[in-house]
Amino acid sequence: MCLPTNNRNSVLIVFLLLPYFIFSQSALKTTLLSSWKDSTDLSLGYNDVWGYADDTGEYAIIGSRSHINFVNVTDPTSPYSILKYPGGTTTTWRDIKTYGHYAYSVCDACAEGIHIFDLSNLPSAVTHVNQVNSFFGNSHNIFIENGRLYAVGMSGSNDIMVFDLISDPVNPPLLDSIDLDIVMNTGGDMFYIHDIFVKDNIAYASHGYNGYYIWDVSDPTNVSLIADNNWGGYNHSSWISDNGEYAYVAEEVPKGSPMIVVDLSSMMTSGSILSTGTFFDNLTPVAPNELGVTHHNPFVHNDMLFISNYEDGIKIYDIRDPQNPELYGYYDSYIDNDINGNYTGFNGVWGTYPFLPSGILLASDRKYGLQVIKVNPFGCDDSVRYLNDETVSEYKDHSCCVISTPNAKIRNNVNSTYAAELFIYLDSNFEVELGSQVLFNIEVCEN
Repeated sequence: MCLPTNNRNSVLIVFLLLPYFIFSQSALKTTLLSSWKDSTDLSLGYNDVWGYADDTGEYAIIGSRSHINFVNVTDPTSPYSILKYPGGTTTTWRDIKTYGHYAYSVCDACAEGIHIFDLSNLPSAVTHVNQVNSFFGNSHNIFIENGRLYAVGMSGSNDIMVFDLISDPVNPPLLDSIDLDIVMNTGGDMFYIHDIFVKDNIAYASHGYNGYYIWDVSDPTNVSLIADNNWGGYNHSSWISDNGEYAYVAEEVPKGSPMIVVDLSSMMTSGSILSTGTFFDNLTPVAPNELGVTHHNPFVHNDMLFISNYEDGIKIYDIRDPQNPELYGYYDSYIDNDINGNYTGFNGVWGTYPFLPSGILLASDRKYGLQVIKVNPFGCDDSVRYLNDETVSEYKDHSCCVISTPNAKIRNNVNSTYAAELFIYLDSNFEVELGSQVLFNIEVCEN
Protein backbone atom coordinates (compact mmCIF):
# COMPACT_ATOMS: atom_id res chain seq x y z
CA MET A 1 0.00 0.00 0.00
CA CYS A 2 1.32 3.46 -0.83
CA LEU A 3 2.42 5.75 1.96
CA PRO A 4 -0.39 8.14 3.01
CA THR A 5 0.59 11.77 3.40
CA ASN A 6 -0.97 15.10 4.30
CA ASN A 7 1.77 17.08 2.55
CA ARG A 8 0.21 18.31 -0.69
CA ASN A 9 3.62 19.33 -2.04
CA SER A 10 5.05 15.83 -1.71
CA VAL A 11 5.72 13.85 -4.84
CA LEU A 12 4.73 10.22 -5.19
CA ILE A 13 6.14 8.57 -8.32
CA VAL A 14 4.40 5.46 -9.58
CA PHE A 15 5.41 3.83 -12.85
CA LEU A 16 3.28 0.72 -12.80
CA LEU A 17 -0.03 -0.01 -11.15
CA LEU A 18 -0.76 -3.70 -11.00
CA PRO A 19 -4.29 -5.09 -10.90
CA TYR A 20 -5.45 -7.07 -7.92
CA PHE A 21 -6.39 -10.64 -8.78
CA ILE A 22 -9.09 -12.14 -6.58
CA PHE A 23 -8.20 -15.54 -8.04
CA SER A 24 -4.52 -15.31 -7.04
CA GLN A 25 -3.37 -18.34 -5.10
CA SER A 26 -0.88 -19.07 -2.36
CA ALA A 27 2.16 -16.91 -3.05
CA LEU A 28 5.39 -15.74 -1.47
CA LYS A 29 7.49 -12.94 -3.00
CA THR A 30 5.61 -13.39 -6.27
CA THR A 31 2.65 -11.69 -7.93
CA LEU A 32 0.44 -13.07 -10.69
CA LEU A 33 0.37 -10.42 -13.40
CA SER A 34 -1.92 -12.31 -15.78
CA SER A 35 -2.81 -15.70 -17.20
CA TRP A 36 -3.70 -16.92 -20.69
CA LYS A 37 -5.59 -19.88 -22.15
CA ASP A 38 -6.83 -20.68 -25.63
CA SER A 39 -10.20 -18.94 -25.52
CA THR A 40 -11.60 -21.21 -28.25
CA ASP A 41 -10.98 -24.43 -26.32
CA LEU A 42 -10.81 -24.11 -22.56
CA SER A 43 -10.63 -27.89 -22.11
CA LEU A 44 -7.10 -28.13 -23.56
CA GLY A 45 -4.24 -29.47 -21.50
CA TYR A 46 -0.92 -27.59 -21.59
CA ASN A 47 2.67 -28.76 -21.31
CA ASP A 48 6.02 -27.03 -21.74
CA VAL A 49 6.76 -23.31 -22.06
CA TRP A 50 9.68 -21.31 -23.43
CA GLY A 51 10.34 -17.62 -23.95
CA TYR A 52 11.68 -15.34 -26.65
CA ALA A 53 12.64 -11.66 -26.72
CA ASP A 54 13.74 -9.24 -29.43
CA ASP A 55 13.56 -5.52 -30.12
CA THR A 56 9.80 -5.74 -30.57
CA GLY A 57 9.01 -7.23 -27.16
CA GLU A 58 8.75 -10.43 -25.15
CA TYR A 59 6.89 -13.60 -26.03
CA ALA A 60 5.82 -16.92 -24.53
CA ILE A 61 5.73 -20.15 -26.54
CA ILE A 62 3.54 -22.71 -24.81
CA GLY A 63 2.57 -26.16 -26.00
CA SER A 64 -0.86 -27.67 -25.65
CA ARG A 65 -2.03 -31.17 -26.47
CA SER A 66 -2.85 -30.12 -30.03
CA HIS A 67 -1.04 -26.83 -30.75
CA ILE A 68 2.09 -24.74 -30.41
CA ASN A 69 0.98 -21.33 -29.13
CA PHE A 70 2.82 -18.03 -29.51
CA VAL A 71 1.68 -15.38 -27.01
CA ASN A 72 2.73 -11.74 -26.74
CA VAL A 73 3.62 -10.91 -23.12
CA THR A 74 5.31 -7.55 -23.76
CA ASP A 75 2.61 -6.05 -21.56
CA PRO A 76 2.71 -8.75 -18.86
CA THR A 77 -0.71 -7.76 -17.57
CA SER A 78 -2.37 -8.28 -20.95
CA PRO A 79 -1.07 -11.28 -22.95
CA TYR A 80 -2.60 -12.11 -26.31
CA SER A 81 -2.26 -14.85 -28.91
CA ILE A 82 -0.27 -14.29 -32.10
CA LEU A 83 -0.38 -17.80 -33.58
CA LYS A 84 -1.97 -21.10 -32.65
CA TYR A 85 -0.29 -23.69 -34.83
CA PRO A 86 -1.78 -27.22 -35.10
CA GLY A 87 1.01 -29.73 -34.56
CA GLY A 88 -0.88 -32.56 -36.19
CA THR A 89 -1.06 -34.92 -33.21
CA THR A 90 -2.90 -34.88 -29.91
CA THR A 91 -0.19 -35.56 -27.34
CA THR A 92 0.63 -34.85 -23.71
CA TRP A 93 4.26 -33.91 -24.38
CA ARG A 94 5.67 -30.97 -26.32
CA ASP A 95 9.02 -29.22 -25.92
CA ILE A 96 10.16 -25.91 -27.42
CA LYS A 97 13.50 -24.11 -27.66
CA THR A 98 14.76 -21.09 -29.64
CA TYR A 99 17.88 -20.20 -31.63
CA GLY A 100 18.38 -16.81 -33.22
CA HIS A 101 14.99 -15.76 -34.56
CA TYR A 102 13.76 -19.34 -34.91
CA ALA A 103 11.74 -21.61 -32.62
CA TYR A 104 11.94 -25.41 -32.67
CA SER A 105 9.22 -27.69 -31.33
CA VAL A 106 9.10 -31.47 -30.85
CA CYS A 107 6.67 -33.84 -29.20
CA ASP A 108 6.53 -37.34 -27.76
CA ALA A 109 4.04 -40.08 -28.63
CA CYS A 110 3.67 -38.43 -32.02
CA ALA A 111 5.08 -38.42 -35.56
CA GLU A 112 5.67 -34.69 -36.04
CA GLY A 113 9.46 -34.50 -36.11
CA ILE A 114 10.74 -30.94 -35.65
CA HIS A 115 8.49 -27.95 -36.37
CA ILE A 116 10.50 -24.83 -37.23
CA PHE A 117 9.09 -21.30 -36.92
CA ASP A 118 10.47 -17.95 -38.10
CA LEU A 119 10.01 -15.24 -35.45
CA SER A 120 11.52 -12.35 -37.43
CA ASN A 121 8.13 -10.82 -38.24
CA LEU A 122 7.04 -10.35 -34.66
CA PRO A 123 4.98 -8.82 -33.24
CA SER A 124 2.63 -9.10 -36.20
CA ALA A 125 3.24 -12.72 -37.24
CA VAL A 126 5.01 -16.03 -36.65
CA THR A 127 5.68 -18.19 -39.73
CA HIS A 128 5.93 -21.97 -39.85
CA VAL A 129 8.85 -22.52 -42.24
CA ASN A 130 9.62 -26.25 -42.08
CA GLN A 131 8.76 -29.61 -40.60
CA VAL A 132 11.73 -31.99 -40.46
CA ASN A 133 10.48 -35.54 -39.89
CA SER A 134 12.94 -37.56 -41.97
CA PHE A 135 15.14 -38.39 -38.96
CA PHE A 136 12.55 -39.12 -36.25
CA GLY A 137 8.88 -38.74 -35.55
CA ASN A 138 8.90 -38.33 -31.79
CA SER A 139 11.37 -36.72 -29.40
CA HIS A 140 10.76 -36.15 -25.72
CA ASN A 141 13.09 -33.18 -25.41
CA ILE A 142 15.51 -30.92 -27.23
CA PHE A 143 18.29 -28.60 -26.08
CA ILE A 144 20.17 -25.96 -28.07
CA GLU A 145 23.70 -24.78 -27.33
CA ASN A 146 26.35 -23.11 -29.51
CA GLY A 147 24.35 -23.62 -32.69
CA ARG A 148 23.68 -27.31 -32.12
CA LEU A 149 20.28 -28.85 -31.49
CA TYR A 150 20.37 -32.01 -29.38
CA ALA A 151 17.28 -34.22 -29.69
CA VAL A 152 16.71 -36.99 -27.14
CA GLY A 153 13.98 -39.42 -26.14
CA MET A 154 13.38 -40.82 -29.63
CA SER A 155 12.06 -44.27 -30.44
CA GLY A 156 14.70 -46.79 -31.51
CA SER A 157 18.37 -47.20 -30.71
CA ASN A 158 19.56 -43.64 -31.32
CA ASP A 159 19.90 -41.88 -27.97
CA ILE A 160 21.06 -38.44 -29.17
CA MET A 161 20.69 -36.79 -32.55
CA VAL A 162 22.78 -33.66 -33.10
CA PHE A 163 21.79 -31.08 -35.73
CA ASP A 164 23.76 -28.10 -37.04
CA LEU A 165 21.71 -24.91 -36.83
CA ILE A 166 24.55 -22.60 -37.79
CA SER A 167 24.85 -23.77 -41.39
CA ASP A 168 21.10 -23.91 -41.99
CA PRO A 169 18.60 -23.07 -39.22
CA VAL A 170 15.58 -23.78 -41.44
CA ASN A 171 16.70 -27.18 -42.71
CA PRO A 172 19.45 -28.21 -40.27
CA PRO A 173 21.76 -31.05 -41.34
CA LEU A 174 22.28 -34.00 -39.03
CA LEU A 175 25.80 -34.09 -37.60
CA ASP A 176 25.43 -37.55 -36.08
CA SER A 177 23.08 -40.07 -34.51
CA ILE A 178 24.57 -41.46 -31.30
CA ASP A 179 23.78 -44.88 -29.88
CA LEU A 180 25.28 -44.72 -26.40
CA ASP A 181 25.02 -48.47 -26.00
CA ILE A 182 27.57 -48.77 -28.78
CA VAL A 183 29.74 -46.12 -27.09
CA MET A 184 29.61 -48.09 -23.82
CA ASN A 185 29.51 -51.54 -25.45
CA THR A 186 26.59 -52.67 -23.28
CA GLY A 187 25.07 -55.07 -25.77
CA GLY A 188 21.66 -53.84 -24.64
CA ASP A 189 19.46 -50.76 -24.68
CA MET A 190 19.93 -48.89 -21.41
CA PHE A 191 20.72 -45.30 -22.42
CA TYR A 192 17.37 -43.77 -23.32
CA ILE A 193 17.57 -40.07 -22.38
CA HIS A 194 14.53 -38.41 -20.89
CA ASP A 195 15.99 -34.89 -20.74
CA ILE A 196 19.31 -33.20 -21.46
CA PHE A 197 21.18 -30.01 -20.57
CA VAL A 198 24.31 -29.02 -22.52
CA LYS A 199 26.94 -26.47 -21.54
CA ASP A 200 30.39 -26.03 -23.10
CA ASN A 201 29.92 -29.22 -25.15
CA ILE A 202 29.24 -31.30 -22.03
CA ALA A 203 25.87 -33.05 -21.94
CA TYR A 204 24.17 -33.65 -18.59
CA ALA A 205 21.75 -36.46 -19.37
CA SER A 206 18.89 -37.82 -17.30
CA HIS A 207 18.57 -41.50 -18.17
CA GLY A 208 15.48 -42.33 -16.13
CA TYR A 209 15.97 -45.31 -13.84
CA ASN A 210 19.52 -45.79 -15.16
CA GLY A 211 20.68 -42.59 -13.48
CA TYR A 212 22.50 -39.37 -14.27
CA TYR A 213 25.29 -39.44 -16.86
CA ILE A 214 27.63 -36.72 -18.08
CA TRP A 215 29.01 -37.02 -21.61
CA ASP A 216 31.63 -35.18 -23.64
CA VAL A 217 29.86 -34.31 -26.90
CA SER A 218 32.50 -31.94 -28.31
CA ASP A 219 32.81 -34.31 -31.27
CA PRO A 220 29.42 -35.94 -31.90
CA THR A 221 31.15 -38.74 -33.79
CA ASN A 222 33.34 -39.58 -30.79
CA VAL A 223 31.26 -39.19 -27.62
CA SER A 224 32.80 -40.29 -24.31
CA LEU A 225 31.58 -40.73 -20.74
CA ILE A 226 32.87 -38.26 -18.14
CA ALA A 227 31.00 -39.31 -14.98
CA ASP A 228 27.81 -40.91 -13.74
CA ASN A 229 25.79 -41.79 -10.66
CA ASN A 230 22.43 -43.32 -9.79
CA TRP A 231 20.36 -42.21 -6.81
CA GLY A 232 17.67 -44.82 -7.29
CA GLY A 233 14.75 -42.82 -8.64
CA TYR A 234 13.63 -41.87 -12.15
CA ASN A 235 16.21 -39.27 -13.11
CA HIS A 236 14.07 -36.72 -14.93
CA SER A 237 15.99 -33.48 -15.63
CA SER A 238 18.64 -31.10 -14.38
CA TRP A 239 20.11 -27.64 -14.71
CA ILE A 240 23.60 -26.42 -13.91
CA SER A 241 24.67 -23.54 -11.70
CA ASP A 242 25.99 -20.46 -13.49
CA ASN A 243 29.54 -21.27 -12.41
CA GLY A 244 29.23 -24.89 -13.57
CA GLU A 245 30.15 -26.35 -10.19
CA TYR A 246 26.78 -27.81 -9.18
CA ALA A 247 23.84 -29.54 -10.80
CA TYR A 248 20.30 -29.42 -9.47
CA VAL A 249 18.66 -32.72 -10.36
CA ALA A 250 14.98 -33.70 -10.25
CA GLU A 251 13.92 -37.31 -9.83
CA GLU A 252 10.27 -37.49 -10.81
CA VAL A 253 9.51 -40.99 -9.48
CA PRO A 254 8.76 -42.07 -6.81
CA LYS A 255 6.37 -39.26 -5.95
CA GLY A 256 7.79 -37.10 -3.20
CA SER A 257 11.46 -37.59 -4.09
CA PRO A 258 13.65 -34.65 -2.99
CA MET A 259 15.73 -32.47 -5.27
CA ILE A 260 19.39 -33.46 -5.39
CA VAL A 261 22.39 -31.11 -5.27
CA VAL A 262 25.23 -32.69 -7.23
CA ASP A 263 28.87 -31.63 -6.84
CA LEU A 264 30.47 -31.50 -10.29
CA SER A 265 33.85 -30.17 -9.20
CA SER A 266 35.83 -33.39 -9.66
CA MET A 267 34.03 -34.89 -12.64
CA MET A 268 36.69 -33.98 -15.18
CA THR A 269 39.60 -35.26 -13.11
CA SER A 270 38.21 -38.26 -11.27
CA GLY A 271 35.00 -39.13 -13.10
CA SER A 272 33.14 -38.65 -9.83
CA ILE A 273 29.90 -36.82 -9.15
CA LEU A 274 28.40 -36.96 -5.69
CA SER A 275 25.27 -35.72 -4.00
CA THR A 276 26.10 -33.02 -1.47
CA GLY A 277 22.57 -32.99 -0.14
CA THR A 278 18.88 -32.94 -0.92
CA PHE A 279 16.04 -30.52 -0.25
CA PHE A 280 12.28 -30.73 -0.22
CA ASP A 281 9.49 -28.29 0.67
CA ASN A 282 5.74 -28.75 0.63
CA LEU A 283 3.24 -25.92 0.58
CA THR A 284 0.18 -25.46 2.74
CA PRO A 285 -2.70 -26.21 2.88
CA VAL A 286 -1.86 -29.68 1.53
CA ALA A 287 1.31 -30.05 3.60
CA PRO A 288 2.30 -31.29 6.14
CA ASN A 289 -0.13 -34.19 5.92
CA GLU A 290 0.80 -35.05 2.34
CA LEU A 291 4.43 -35.33 1.26
CA GLY A 292 3.92 -36.44 -2.32
CA VAL A 293 4.65 -33.28 -4.30
CA THR A 294 6.75 -33.98 -7.38
CA HIS A 295 9.59 -31.90 -8.82
CA HIS A 296 9.60 -31.61 -12.60
CA ASN A 297 11.89 -29.16 -14.44
CA PRO A 298 14.58 -27.01 -12.72
CA PHE A 299 16.16 -23.82 -14.15
CA VAL A 300 18.92 -21.60 -12.76
CA HIS A 301 19.14 -17.84 -13.31
CA ASN A 302 20.84 -15.09 -11.29
CA ASP A 303 21.41 -17.18 -8.15
CA MET A 304 17.81 -18.35 -8.17
CA LEU A 305 16.65 -21.91 -8.80
CA PHE A 306 13.20 -22.12 -10.40
CA ILE A 307 11.39 -25.48 -10.19
CA SER A 308 8.10 -26.39 -11.79
CA ASN A 309 6.52 -28.37 -8.98
CA TYR A 310 3.32 -29.68 -10.51
CA GLU A 311 0.59 -29.31 -7.85
CA ASP A 312 2.67 -26.92 -5.73
CA GLY A 313 3.09 -24.60 -8.71
CA ILE A 314 6.42 -22.79 -9.02
CA LYS A 315 9.02 -22.88 -6.26
CA ILE A 316 11.96 -20.47 -6.22
CA TYR A 317 15.12 -21.13 -4.21
CA ASP A 318 17.95 -18.85 -3.16
CA ILE A 319 21.16 -20.62 -4.22
CA ARG A 320 23.68 -17.93 -3.33
CA ASP A 321 24.93 -20.69 -1.06
CA PRO A 322 24.80 -23.29 -3.85
CA GLN A 323 25.04 -26.37 -1.63
CA ASN A 324 22.22 -25.24 0.64
CA PRO A 325 19.23 -23.97 -1.37
CA GLU A 326 16.67 -22.10 0.71
CA LEU A 327 13.05 -21.67 -0.31
CA TYR A 328 12.74 -18.01 -1.33
CA GLY A 329 9.34 -17.73 -2.95
CA TYR A 330 6.56 -19.57 -4.72
CA TYR A 331 3.40 -19.18 -6.70
CA ASP A 332 0.82 -21.97 -6.55
CA SER A 333 -1.48 -21.72 -9.57
CA TYR A 334 -3.10 -25.13 -9.04
CA ILE A 335 -5.87 -24.74 -6.45
CA ASP A 336 -7.52 -28.12 -6.91
CA ASN A 337 -5.40 -29.95 -4.35
CA ASP A 338 -6.09 -27.20 -1.81
CA ILE A 339 -9.67 -28.41 -1.87
CA ASN A 340 -8.91 -32.14 -2.01
CA GLY A 341 -6.21 -31.99 0.63
CA ASN A 342 -3.75 -34.26 -1.18
CA TYR A 343 -1.46 -34.51 -4.16
CA THR A 344 -3.15 -36.48 -6.92
CA GLY A 345 -0.22 -36.90 -9.31
CA PHE A 346 1.13 -34.87 -12.21
CA ASN A 347 -1.31 -31.98 -12.46
CA GLY A 348 -0.37 -28.32 -12.07
CA VAL A 349 2.76 -26.56 -13.33
CA TRP A 350 4.71 -28.40 -16.03
CA GLY A 351 7.40 -25.89 -16.97
CA THR A 352 8.79 -22.45 -16.37
CA TYR A 353 10.99 -19.87 -18.12
CA PRO A 354 12.92 -17.27 -16.05
CA PHE A 355 15.19 -15.76 -18.73
CA LEU A 356 13.18 -12.87 -20.23
CA PRO A 357 15.05 -9.54 -20.05
CA SER A 358 12.22 -7.89 -18.10
CA GLY A 359 12.58 -10.44 -15.31
CA ILE A 360 9.00 -11.70 -15.53
CA LEU A 361 8.57 -15.42 -15.01
CA LEU A 362 6.57 -17.64 -17.38
CA ALA A 363 4.95 -20.83 -16.14
CA SER A 364 2.70 -23.39 -17.80
CA ASP A 365 -0.06 -24.90 -15.70
CA ARG A 366 -1.45 -28.04 -17.33
CA LYS A 367 -5.02 -27.01 -16.51
CA TYR A 368 -4.90 -23.23 -16.16
CA GLY A 369 -2.51 -22.40 -19.01
CA LEU A 370 0.15 -19.70 -19.18
CA GLN A 371 0.93 -17.88 -15.94
CA VAL A 372 2.83 -14.56 -16.12
CA ILE A 373 4.44 -13.91 -12.76
CA LYS A 374 6.51 -11.16 -11.18
CA VAL A 375 9.23 -12.36 -8.79
CA ASN A 376 10.51 -10.01 -6.11
CA PRO A 377 14.28 -9.62 -6.48
CA PHE A 378 16.68 -10.25 -3.62
CA GLY A 379 16.80 -7.50 -1.06
CA CYS A 380 13.19 -6.46 -0.49
CA ASP A 381 12.99 -7.59 3.13
CA ASP A 382 10.79 -4.83 4.59
CA SER A 383 13.77 -2.46 4.48
CA VAL A 384 13.42 1.24 3.71
CA ARG A 385 15.99 3.29 1.81
CA TYR A 386 16.23 6.84 3.18
CA LEU A 387 17.75 9.53 0.97
CA ASN A 388 19.76 12.05 2.96
CA ASP A 389 22.90 13.72 1.60
CA GLU A 390 23.86 11.24 -1.12
CA THR A 391 27.40 11.36 -2.47
CA VAL A 392 28.21 7.71 -3.16
CA SER A 393 28.21 6.43 -6.71
CA GLU A 394 25.40 3.91 -6.94
CA TYR A 395 22.68 1.93 -5.18
CA LYS A 396 21.44 -1.19 -6.93
CA ASP A 397 19.69 -3.15 -4.19
CA HIS A 398 15.93 -3.27 -4.03
CA SER A 399 14.30 -2.07 -0.84
CA CYS A 400 10.63 -2.00 -0.08
CA CYS A 401 10.46 1.75 -0.43
CA VAL A 402 12.58 4.85 -1.00
CA ILE A 403 11.88 7.96 1.10
CA SER A 404 13.63 11.32 1.05
CA THR A 405 14.26 13.01 4.38
CA PRO A 406 13.65 16.77 4.71
CA ASN A 407 16.07 18.80 2.59
CA ALA A 408 17.64 15.65 1.11
CA LYS A 409 20.11 16.14 -1.76
CA ILE A 410 21.85 14.05 -4.40
CA ARG A 411 25.18 15.72 -4.95
CA ASN A 412 26.94 16.75 -8.14
CA ASN A 413 28.54 14.02 -10.30
CA VAL A 414 26.69 11.19 -8.56
CA ASN A 415 25.29 8.47 -10.79
CA SER A 416 22.65 6.75 -8.68
CA THR A 417 19.99 4.12 -9.13
CA TYR A 418 17.26 3.65 -6.53
CA ALA A 419 14.88 0.69 -6.68
CA ALA A 420 11.79 0.08 -4.57
CA GLU A 421 9.19 -2.64 -4.36
CA LEU A 422 6.29 -0.62 -2.97
CA PHE A 423 6.73 3.12 -3.38
CA ILE A 424 9.05 6.09 -3.81
CA TYR A 425 8.22 9.16 -1.71
CA LEU A 426 10.03 12.44 -2.35
CA ASP A 427 9.80 15.36 0.03
CA SER A 428 8.89 18.73 -1.49
CA ASN A 429 12.39 20.07 -0.67
CA PHE A 430 14.20 17.15 -2.27
CA GLU A 431 16.99 18.34 -4.59
CA VAL A 432 19.11 16.82 -7.34
CA GLU A 433 22.12 19.01 -8.05
CA LEU A 434 23.20 19.88 -11.57
CA GLY A 435 25.28 17.13 -13.13
CA SER A 436 23.86 14.27 -11.13
CA GLN A 437 22.24 11.35 -12.92
CA VAL A 438 19.41 9.62 -11.06
CA LEU A 439 17.13 6.75 -12.00
CA PHE A 440 14.16 5.89 -9.83
CA ASN A 441 12.91 2.39 -10.54
CA ILE A 442 9.64 1.36 -8.94
CA GLU A 443 8.22 -2.12 -9.31
CA VAL A 444 4.71 -2.10 -7.88
CA CYS A 445 2.33 0.16 -6.02
CA GLU A 446 -1.00 -1.13 -4.71
CA ASN A 447 -3.78 0.84 -3.06
